[in-house]
Amino acid sequence: MKAEFYLLNESFDSINPDISSFEDSIGLLSEDTENIKSNGDSILRHNDIYEVNIGNNTPLYKYLFEGDLNSRNSSKKYLMKIIDRAKETNWSNSDIKDLVKDQETADFCNEKKAYGFISYGGKAIKGLEKYTISNIKTWFSFHRYFLGKYPCEPYYFIDECRKNFPYIHIHTRVKMEIDKTDGGWINFTQSFVKGLSCLNDTLPYYLEKSYVRKRDLLTFSASVGIDVTPEGNLKHKPNMTFEFSTVNGLKKVCCEPHMKFNQSDKVGDNTYYKNRIYFYESDPDIENGKILVGHIGQHIDF
Repeated sequence: MKAEFYLLNESFDSINPDISSFEDSIGLLSEDTENIKSNGDSILRHNDIYEVNIGNNTPLYKYLFEGDLNSRNSSKKYLMKIIDRAKETNWSNSDIKDLVKDQETADFCNEKKAYGFISYGGKAIKGLEKYTISNIKTWFSFHRYFLGKYPCEPYYFIDECRKNFPYIHIHTRVKMEIDKTDGGWINFTQSFVKGLSCLNDTLPYYLEKSYVRKRDLLTFSASVGIDVTPEGNLKHKPNMTFEFSTVNGLKKVCCEPHMKFNQSDKVGDNTYYKNRIYFYESDPDIENGKILVGHIGQHIDF
C-alpha cells in the first residue's frame, strides 16, 4: 500500500505556545519523515501553511525565513527540509479532508492507496484521528489499520505484513497456508494484525530482560489481551517445526508458542474457531534475531 500524507493548517494546531516545545517536536519528526518517504509514501502541502501561527502566535513564514541562513537553528532547517521536499498541491484544505473522509467508500483494493495527515505535537486532527500521523509509531498504526481492514488477497496481505512489522520475520509458507484459516482468512485479518502488532511492539520488551518463556508469555498474554501459550505436548513439536534460511543454510526452528484467535472479526459471529499464530522468540542466526512466525491460520493438525 502507498499513502499520501498532507500538511494542512491544522497540522500545526496542537503546537505548544512555547517555541522551544515546537522545535523539539520538529527535530523528532524530521528523521521519521525521511523514513516515511523511504517506504514509498508521499508528503504533500498547500502553500497556505506558511500563514499559520505557531508558538507565540508567530507566522510560520516569519519563523522560517527571518534572519540569514546561518542564523537558523537545526529545527528551522529540519522543517524547511520537510516542507521543501513535500509536493505542492492546489487542493484546498476542505477538499483534502473530504478526500480522506470518503476514501473508505471507494474500492480500496483497486489502487491500494490511502490518504492521511501529518500533525505536529502529537495531537490528531479532530474527527480524523485514525488518519493522522505524528511520528513513525503512528505511521505504522495508520498502515496497519488499512492492512487489517482491507487485506485484499493473501499474498498482498503477507507482503504488507512484512513491511509493517519490522521486528518479525514471516516464513514463506504462510502465504500458501493462511487461506486455510478456520472461518475464512478474510474474517480474521484485523485479529491477525493485532496479534502481529503485539509480537512486534510488545514482546521485545520481555525478550530484552531475563526471559523465562512460561512465566513471561503469561505476563505478555495478560498485557496484550490475547491468549498466548507454549505447546504442552512434546509429541506435537515436530508439526510446529519449520526450516528457516541462515547464511549457512537451512535451520530447523520449533515455533511452539502460539497466539489463539477463537472469535472472528465479523460482527455478530459467535462461532468458536481454532486459529493460531505460531512463533519463536528469536534466533541470532536467522534474520538478525527477529521474532520468527512459522504459521498463521488454522490450528495445526496434530
